[in-house]
Amino acid sequence: MAEHNDIGKKGEEIALNYLISNNFIFVEQNYNCKVGEIDIIVKKGDKICFVEVKTKRVKDFKEIENMAFRPEYNLSKDKKRKMLKAVKNYLNYRKIDESKNNIEIIGIMVFINIEIKKAKIKMYENLIL
Repeated sequence: MAEHNDIGKKGEEIALNYLISNNFIFVEQNYNCKVGEIDIIVKKGDKICFVEVKTKRVKDFKEIENMAFRPEYNLSKDKKRKMLKAVKNYLNYRKIDESKNNIEIIGIMVFINIEIKKAKIKMYENLIL
């Protein structure tokens, strides 16, 4: 597996642990369908949350303090379209009535410093795709 895939998988693992430690309930991970993919699906209260995780390697955590970096900036128009289609597909597949459920898109940025084996997380709720 390529190094960027390993970093991405590690980022998803860190993001999922972060969500669980913040009282989200795990539902599913890496939901794939013909139209797209969803990294993580969790619930919190009456919300079903679809999570897009982006992972970035950094040499020093100081460099992230001034970054105007949000996960949705990394999403191309095509990726956004595919994610929304995947959300619709998931709701349909699981027979979840969108009008009766609170649906939310969350973005999580995981910054990993490989040298010291630590990570920092930034979470962005209610993303507008």
